[in-house]
Amino acid sequence: MVNAPQVIGQMDIRIRLLALSSATAMLLSASVLAQTAISGAGTATCGDLAKLYRMSPETAEFMFLSWTQGFLSGLNAAAMTRAFDENPEASSDDAIVAGAFDLHPRGMEDESAWFRHLRQFCDQRPLATFVEAVYDLLDEILAHQDVEELRRLAKEQLRRLKENGSGANR
Repeated sequence: MVNAPQVIGQMDIRIRLLALSSATAMLLSASVLAQTAISGAGTATCGDLAKLYRMSPETAEFMFLSWTQGFLSGLNAAAMTRAFDENPEASSDDAIVAGAFDLHPRGMEDESAWFRHLRQFCDQRPLATFVEAVYDLLDEILAHQDVEELRRLAKEQLRRLKENGSGANR
């Protein structure tokens, strides 16, 4: 059974998130947006993250962490596709060489730890772009990689790519 007050409460949260996201978008510099192939929260400065965090910590974490997840997932997907495009019989080692990585290695499973890392970077460098903070996070994630686990994950991702007909069927 649908709980109407709960549904309305959830809608209210979505509307507030949309309004705060819009406010953050206004914080972004038009010149930064025009000079980069990256869009969204990645083009914000670390100072923009701090401003939004002061207004609404939950919204800042949701917005910037969501962008981070998508960006890192995109890097991983591109690496997997590149490995398979270069060799339809690619191995997990080929995927690792192409740049695939485990998003949640031991010691980095908790995404709230990701956000703490991002905030710490940004607190020290308010003029840096947020994407610079994400690349710093990526360095930390890569430092925690377990090669055997990475091979297993890459093998699974390559199997899925082959099943979906990516690469050679384009």
